[in-house]
Amino acid sequence: MFKVKVSATSANVGCGFDVLGLSFDLFNVYSFKESDEFSLKGFAPRYLDINKNLVLSSYLKAYEYAGKIPVKVEICEEERNIPRAGGLGSSASCAVAGIMGANKMMGGILSKEEMLLIATEIDGHADNVSAVIYGGLTACFKDGNGYSAISYGVSEKLKFTVCYPDFYVSTEMARQALPKTIEVKKAVENMSHIVNMPYAFEKGDIALIRKLVGDNIHEPYRIKLIDEGELIRSTAERFGGVAVISGSGATMLVMSDNDECEKALKELKTKNKWTIRSVKPYFGGEL
Repeated sequence: MFKVKVSATSANVGCGFDVLGLSFDLFNVYSFKESDEFSLKGFAPRYLDINKNLVLSSYLKAYEYAGKIPVKVEICEEERNIPRAGGLGSSASCAVAGIMGANKMMGGILSKEEMLLIATEIDGHADNVSAVIYGGLTACFKDGNGYSAISYGVSEKLKFTVCYPDFYVSTEMARQALPKTIEVKKAVENMSHIVNMPYAFEKGDIALIRKLVGDNIHEPYRIKLIDEGELIRSTAERFGGVAVISGSGATMLVMSDNDECEKALKELKTKNKWTIRSVKPYFGGEL
């Protein structure tokens, strides 16, 4: 038996639509044990069906990619700290967990690039899965028929807070809210922001990050779907931080270089129930 630990992620980081992702120290842990048949333990009841479990289906997908007969396993969800929906990469973490489990069972024959390709085919979002696989602030890109990603450092000056409410915005709804086309001028503006984001994160320059997160592709449309999202954003800005939509929402990611920002968010009076949680970037390790 062995265990696989996978992290939460925040995709897009404002201007980096479908490109940038951040890995955080919220983890799910899964154990894999050879068995006479495929079985599942520890999951919520709705995920105990072996035909509907994303960790198991991803495990099988990795074997299919490698052209090998899958070893039957019992998969147990040992720990769950990533919210199941809402913009912190729950599905991405499950996909990567299954692939990593299969790779360990196969003796580590898959490269990170191959795992990224498989996970992207499953999850559909390279920005989310690349952050789980590579850690830190990642920038993913199409590489021929596959995908690659580069991981950048994140300064310890930066403080991160995730704010997730008691309601959900479906990924499908968030995708439908996007415009079908975008002006070249606006696309160029986004690109000019993205290219400078790694520098800002490595330096921990919150003033520069505040200038760069501005987005023309998804945030102006998706923020309308998040009740009190603008309240979270304005509160963060008032206390020297900046807030962006995490993934497709409804989670908001707040970045700052002080402790007052998170304190103000926790004291905020809202009609919805928001969980306010401090997180730190995760740079990989046991996967």
